[in-house]
Amino acid sequence: MNIALEKQNILQWIQNLNDEKVLGKILDLKSKIEVSNFENELIKKGLNDISCGNVSSHEDVKNRFKVKFAK
Repeated sequence: MNIALEKQNILQWIQNLNDEKVLGKILDLKSKIEVSNFENELIKKGLNDISCGNVSSHEDVKNRFKVKFAK
């Protein structure tokens, strides 16, 4: 599959599209797969934390939650 050609075909199809329902579905799909700026910043922060060694083991996290939510 030639991705560049397929994208060009899709763009041309969208430019000629007049069906609001189809356009709405395309926008819904876009919003579901697009990473928001906020999510992107959280991902960058997490990767930076990993690089700096600011991490916890799974066991440590489980223990903190046990203490926090113990009744």
